[in-house]
Amino acid sequence: MSTTKKESHSVETLHGLVVSESKVIITVTSTGCTDEGDFKIEVVETLPLLVSFVRVQPDFCKMAPHSIDLSFSLKEIGAAEFKVANLFAPGPRKLGSEVTTLAIGEENPPLTTLAVGEENPSVTTLAVGEQGNPFGRF
Repeated sequence: MSTTKKESHSVETLHGLVVSESKVIITVTSTGCTDEGDFKIEVVETLPLLVSFVRVQPDFCKMAPHSIDLSFSLKEIGAAEFKVANLFAPGPRKLGSEVTTLAIGEENPPLTTLAVGEENPSVTTLAVGEQGNPFGRF
């Protein structure tokens, strides 16, 4: 009796999706070793097409989880109009994102809104005693 190792493929949770005239950019989580070759595109022939981005190679690297963008051509998908079957959820920040730290007592802290898949999002950290701190001044 022989045993066959079954490949583990999973439909990836996406953190963002951008479609242009010639390509699709998906945002996924990486721990350092994720690239386009780790994914296959599964297409269900419906009108419009139903597309799933499936991870076929797990990322076993040891970096802190972060979001990355991967690009696929519309030719790889097979149509300019399609639906995406993947789930969407907020992900970790992208490496190289700006981080703003405010000093204690600094006035007028900026307010920041982050969007799923936003390019170069800034993250704001409010120091103790800053305006908007629910714990008040110390």
